[in-house]
This record gives sequence, C-alpha cells and structure tokens, in this order.
Amino acid sequence: MTPSEQVAFGWQCLLEAFRALRTPALWGAWAALFGLHALAVGAFAWGAHPALSWFMAPLLHGLEGDAALRYPQLFHRLPSLARDAGLLLGAVALPVVAGVWTRLYERRFRLARAHAGHAWAEALGRSGSLILAMLPVALFALGLQAALHNLDLVRVSRLTRALAPAAADAALLFVRITCAYAAALVVLGRRSGPAALRDLPATWRHGFVPAAVAMLLLVPVALAGSALVGASGSLAARVPEWTAAAILVRSGLGALLAMLVAGAVTLAWIEGAGDPEARR
Repeated sequence: MTPSEQVAFGWQCLLEAFRALRTPALWGAWAALFGLHALAVGAFAWGAHPALSWFMAPLLHGLEGDAALRYPQLFHRLPSLARDAGLLLGAVALPVVAGVWTRLYERRFRLARAHAGHAWAEALGRSGSLILAMLPVALFALGLQAALHNLDLVRVSRLTRALAPAAADAALLFVRITCAYAAALVVLGRRSGPAALRDLPATWRHGFVPAAVAMLLLVPVALAGSALVGASGSLAARVPEWTAAAILVRSGLGALLAMLVAGAVTLAWIEGAGDPEARR
C-alpha cells in the first residue's frame, strides 16, 4: 500500500472498531479495566478512612508525605497518585485486557461468535507473554515519569521546562505506536513474550501508519480528558472530591480509547498490515 492508502486504511480500521462497540463482551473488559482504576482512585481518595488507613496510610505517607493524610490536601495530590496507579495498571492489567479485546475483536471481525469467558481464559493464560511484549511501553512511561518528577533538580530553561510534559507525551505516543501489535503477536500470532518483542519491528513496515492513524485520531479526546482534570482546580477548591470525579471520567475515556485502538490494530492485523507472516 502507498502511504496515502495506509492512512485511509487506518481510518477505516478505526471506524470498524467503533462500529464493533455494539459487542457487549468488549464492554465487560472495559469495565474490568476501569473498575481497577476506580478502585485505586477510591483507595487513595479515602485512604485516611479507618477501614483503609491500616494499609493506605503508610503507602500515602511514603508516596506524598504527611500532607497526603490530611483533608483536603489529599485531593490536591490525587492526580499525581492516580498517575502512579495508572503506571502500575498499564504495566500489569492493560496487557491482559488488551489480549481479551484482541481475541474478541478478532471473533467479531470474522463474524464468529465471541465468547468472553474463552477470551479471558486465553489472555490470563498468556498473561506473562502479554506483559513482557508490552513491557517497553511500561518501562518508557516509568522512565518519563521519573524524569519529569526530577526536572526541578536540573538546570534547564523555562521554555524547556514548559515544553517537557508535551514532549514526554509525544515520545510515549510514539513508543505506544511501535508496540501497537504486541497483543496481536501474542494472541493471534501465538508468539511468546520474547518472540513478540523480536517480531515487533517487522510490523512497522506495513502496520506502523495504520496504528499511528488510529492513535493520533484519538489524541484530541485524550487531551480533553486531561484538560478536564486540569480545569477542575477552581471547583475542587470548594469541593475537593470533584478531583476524584474528574480523574474517574478521564480514566473511563482512557479505557475507551484503549479499546478502540485494540480494535483498529486487530483489524489491521487480520488484513495483513501488521502480521509479519502475511508479508513473507
């Protein structure tokens, strides 16, 4: 395919993934991922409650200091805490859920019956391979987060400091695109974790552009979710709990975008754009 044909193909894959959202089983996996995010945010937000403080208080103190155990300072630090939880879930839970989505979308696009239980059993059984195949994204995200956290300790220009978060987001997006077919390699290609990492570069020639189109078209929605959390400051000054609600909305949107990207990438794989074997 020419570059323009690959762009059009990526757009078509995203549209088909959107149409496939009528499949109820897909939303079960979305609910599982969002539920884990909500559970983490709730545990942080109400970590000082006697029912949770025995476990959460030492954790909050270690992550954010004494201020995190006081109201309303805890809610001011909640976005940072939610981001840390997102890194952990992105490394452990998201690869498994991506495996579930990959199998369910594959069944949907092949007009076969989707069995949620079978998809979950397969993804959980291959969880080690899925986590390893998507490990570059998790490690890169962790490294970027550490770099941004320690940016104040480095002497850089004001412009560099202002542009650093956006540059980090762009770099992470690029890494996500390069690893877009990791779940498909494991679930549909039956690769082990090391084999999936080895074969990822082979997906870039014909699959990079369709995956990039799918992810880039969803960037405005992701930015809107982040802006919602950022804009919640004035309202949170009066109702601190609003911060938790805004974070949950962003988490729900993030899980939805991940589901759509999984669908677009799965269809691209089925059509041979990302499958290394299909191009040999």
